[in-house]
Amino acid sequence: MAGYESARAAEQAFYDAFGLGSLSAMTEVWADDPDIVCVHPGGERLQGREAVLESWGEILGAMRDVVVRITDVVVLSQGRVAVHHVREQLFVDGQRRGVILATNVYRQTTQGWQMILHHGAPDPSPPPALESGALH
Repeated sequence: MAGYESARAAEQAFYDAFGLGSLSAMTEVWADDPDIVCVHPGGERLQGREAVLESWGEILGAMRDVVVRITDVVVLSQGRVAVHHVREQLFVDGQRRGVILATNVYRQTTQGWQMILHHGAPDPSPPPALESGALH
């Protein structure tokens, strides 16, 4: 398991893994820590590497045709912890199908920056739809 040079690079790797539908790439992003936490929209709190990665295995298999575009990024960081809050705009066949508010937390370890928390919830007031789900 590798760490990343910055929290921003870890976040890019997280969304790249999501876009590729790659569990192996997703596995690289998450810290090997029994206290990591993930809450998917409408889901329960999952704690620990095994539970978190098992859930991503299920999700990534079902998201093959989904494009995720990140907007409205807010970054708060201090020392070895960075909190990123984003809107995940989900597109299927170029049409927006949903917007998720996500909080991603990264921690700098001796191996580099790794994800320790992801929490997503439906956006109750999504912004107007972007023109396309195509990647730029």
